[in-house]
Amino acid sequence: MIKISCIYALLNISNEKVYVGSTNHFLRRRRNHFSFLRNDQHPNQHLQSAYNKYGYEKFVMIILERTKDENLENKESYWIHLLKSNCPEYGYNLRQETFSNRGIKFTEEQKKKLSEIHKGKKPSNYTIQRAIETNTGSKRSIVSKQKMSEAKKGKHLSEEHKRKIGKAGRGKKRSEETCQKIRMINKGRKHTKEYCEAISKRMTGRVLSDEHRLKISMGNKGKKRSTENCQKISQGLTGLHPSEEIRKKQSESRLKYYERIKQNKL
Repeated sequence: MIKISCIYALLNISNEKVYVGSTNHFLRRRRNHFSFLRNDQHPNQHLQSAYNKYGYEKFVMIILERTKDENLENKESYWIHLLKSNCPEYGYNLRQETFSNRGIKFTEEQKKKLSEIHKGKKPSNYTIQRAIETNTGSKRSIVSKQKMSEAKKGKHLSEEHKRKIGKAGRGKKRSEETCQKIRMINKGRKHTKEYCEAISKRMTGRVLSDEHRLKISMGNKGKKRSTENCQKISQGLTGLHPSEEIRKKQSESRLKYYERIKQNKL
């Protein structure tokens, strides 16, 4: 889909009233506008009411001017005033002026207030689509990534949050390209002692289900450890003596394994 950065007008050909907007992806914005209007979910109630009254056939979306992303806000204001689309008798724009939060830096106190105001609120489908549209194709700079990393450092997710993340990701399969990227990022990376201790603590006492074990077994089937990996495992186990409890568990596991083999042969 070709990205067109422009100022557009949603025109009602019945009464020549217009809604003026700006976007860095015209085709996607047009699709989103009409999708929300058809489903009676458009955030602009004035425009939604007109659409409900006149119908799809009476609305067309046209490009008024192509421009660069950084000029969108100024150009949008220019066209709104030129076409008087912020006046109810000429158009459907609700705001008298266009504005953007881009470049504005909030204080910690302001951030806290905004966080409290929006707590528990769910963004509308329109807002989500606008966010997707804005961020599609954009790449974060190294500085931005570092800032995000610093901001998340020391933060701990609640159990409820973890469950939600787990539920959202359940059943999703990463593409081979994504897996390759993750492998390249983690190659040569060494975990800190604190991180290893935290993982060990979290896994202590956890019992895997038979289904989970089977999945791990199937996933590792046919895989061969590298010589380097084998040497690391060997060094890690050197000098270690399993306790009586661990020996008992290992013995029970072997017996279960042999029983399964016998059953399969029968």
